[in-house]
Amino acid sequence: MERGRANLLAKYGRQTIERHDVFSTAKDAKDFLKAYAFNQNKSFHQPVSSDHKKVAECTSESACVWHVTLTKKAESKAGSKRKNAKNSFCPEKAWFVSAMFLGHSPGCDCRVPPPA
Repeated sequence: MERGRANLLAKYGRQTIERHDVFSTAKDAKDFLKAYAFNQNKSFHQPVSSDHKKVAECTSESACVWHVTLTKKAESKAGSKRKNAKNSFCPEKAWFVSAMFLGHSPGCDCRVPPPA
């Protein structure tokens, strides 16, 4: 473990972001993304944040393509006989990574802001 880096495996049980990763809450997902970005000396902001979708994007002044989209799995309607196998990997009301691109553009100038 390098000095000044978050131990993602010990704290979150994972070290990387994969499509279909599941988080119990939006806060858990955001905390993991913050630590992940910190370890890469990068930062992100959330231009889209709703009850069912959150998008994290690189804060670079240049047009960086790094992003992670989180989607909340909807609760099944009572009495519904139809099963949605599409997102069966994710428990109801949990958040999952629905889209992502983890490569920063060559001109990315994003850095972790210095401590206040």
